[in-house]
Amino acid sequence: MASFSIIGPGAIGTLVGAYLLESGQEVVFIGRRGGRAERLEREGIRVTGLRGEISRNARVVYDSKAGADADFVLVAVKSYDTAAVMAGFASVAWENARFVSLQNGIGNAETIARTVRPERVLIASLTFGAYIDEDGTVHHAGEGDALVGGLKESSFADAERLAGLFQRAGIAVRAEKDIRPVLYTKLAVNCAINPLTALLQVPNGMLQGSDSISAMMKDAVREVVRVADACNISLEFQHVLDIVREVAARTAANRSSMLKDVLEGRRTEIDAICGEVSRLGRENGIDTPVNTSLYRLVKALEETRSGRLARFPAKESGRSEP
Repeated sequence: MASFSIIGPGAIGTLVGAYLLESGQEVVFIGRRGGRAERLEREGIRVTGLRGEISRNARVVYDSKAGADADFVLVAVKSYDTAAVMAGFASVAWENARFVSLQNGIGNAETIARTVRPERVLIASLTFGAYIDEDGTVHHAGEGDALVGGLKESSFADAERLAGLFQRAGIAVRAEKDIRPVLYTKLAVNCAINPLTALLQVPNGMLQGSDSISAMMKDAVREVVRVADACNISLEFQHVLDIVREVAARTAANRSSMLKDVLEGRRTEIDAICGEVSRLGRENGIDTPVNTSLYRLVKALEETRSGRLARFPAKESGRSEP
């Protein structure tokens, strides 16, 4: 048995935690007062969807020191919270823990490595479809690929151990010595799916079947592949595009995390997704018009949320405007 601390009990963190608990692992959630952690502590874990129903009590703590003896610390907070969360753990003596980023976007592992030694940092790429509904139930809406690797190739043995524990929990995963191609493939998935679902306010499956949307997805992926190549990461465009389409199909019923953030008036992770592609493009002299436009549009959604009109305004009597 291994012990896990999960920082950030959102949809993915809670789903992974539930499956680890079901497989006999020890799991503690580290959260903040006033957030979802308190509800999880009060009501327990409820999961529904592809693998049936799970109902478990959850151990929740609000002090990082309580999870300091874990074998693995799964970081599942939003990308923009990573630095602040890790700063809170800087004084903790993590004797054995390996930190694992479960996050969207790129750059999170490097942020974690500013607090703990880089050889202690792992990265897990999970493309599951999962969301939390209004009553706190986690819906497992789509299966996906799962791969783990180390920020440093010297951490491969730790990645293999984590992969084995995930497999025992029913999460099909394999360890990779070089995780960078996986990260940029997941980045392409996020760039092609998340902002479009947020802007159009549709579930993932609605991206299929529209020529206009398909063209934008294709161009977003092409830009990621070009940026990856400039970073000495080799990706094959058609292969990555096929993965993006497969993920959209397998998670057709899922509401992406970015869509949920927009609907609930929260900040999105667009900076670590399309924003990073745009930034790396500028640094390397590569045009990224689609990712830059998606980035700006989602930022505009965030900035105008307080003045947004009701989705279904009341019908007015009298003459309508042309």
